[in-house]
Amino acid sequence: MNDRSDLLSQLSELLLSYSKGNLVELFSTYLREYYSDEVKYWEMLTSFLPSIVSNESFKEETSEFIQSKVEEISNEFEGYNTEMLRSATSTFLFELWNSWEEIISKDQSSQIMNILKYLARCDERAVQYCAIAQMFKLLDLFTSSKNPAAPVLYKALIFIMIDNHKDDTTRQF
Repeated sequence: MNDRSDLLSQLSELLLSYSKGNLVELFSTYLREYYSDEVKYWEMLTSFLPSIVSNESFKEETSEFIQSKVEEISNEFEGYNTEMLRSATSTFLFELWNSWEEIISKDQSSQIMNILKYLARCDERAVQYCAIAQMFKLLDLFTSSKNPAAPVLYKALIFIMIDNHKDDTTRQF
């Protein structure tokens, strides 16, 4: 996994060098056309997040673009027709919130919480467990950083436990 992150970091540096201020256009236009499958596009964006967050030039150049992607997911999430697409977009939101929490506004945090709560109640077990795991990871991060979303997240996890009190597998997970 470390080799992949090193490769992505080097590729990100290369992209920054050659994009000459057009990094947003690269992600929003050219890579969007290249990745015609929505799930693959969101997975690609998620894989570049650590490099974007670790580089101040990237952060500065892409902050508006990232904000627009959060809004896009929040507004269109219910219209996504597959659980894989919903899972890919929620993973993007989770990774973003996990690594760059100051970019997420209070309104966006409640929208992301609603998405995670929805996925935690999904019929597909893999998606459900992924959402619950993401919520626990965020709770761990938020309690240490004293993020105001921590109590809301804690409450949501308690309700998920109560909702699944008869389901041994989910409760044990």
